[in-house]
Amino acid sequence: EGIPLLFACQWSVARTGDEGLGDAYVFLRRLERAHEQWGSPETDACLSEGRGSVALAEGHHREAVGFFRHAVARWGEMGRPYDQARALSSLGKALHGLEDREAAGVAFDQALDLYDALAAQLDGVDLKQSFLDSQPVREASKAREALQTPG
Repeated sequence: EGIPLLFACQWSVARTGDEGLGDAYVFLRRLERAHEQWGSPETDACLSEGRGSVALAEGHHREAVGFFRHAVARWGEMGRPYDQARALSSLGKALHGLEDREAAGVAFDQALDLYDALAAQLDGVDLKQSFLDSQPVREASKAREALQTPG
């Protein structure tokens, strides 16, 4: 229900400039309407993650942390580890923005643990490696490594 709208919102946020953020708000409003209509745990998690993505893009790190924590909990309740790992990575980014390197590291570690557990379920070395080389996993890994660098 909400995943395509969430991805569209996040893609829009990733675009530079006001146009990307403006588009993100359009998708965020659609997520709000979807949640009003269905009120499912998935739309709740998607809406929270979308709000967190927009807040993070606007530099409202503390607000983003709250939204991402809620999304992490909801994805966990639904048994959706891939979605939970994605939200944990975003939580790590928001915590890093608050200069809470320790908490950010914990969030990235949890995300990477979930990705590793998912990879372990895959058959074949090539498939596992392909998953571990995917953009979300690489980004979480790079962010975690950056936290270990003094500075």
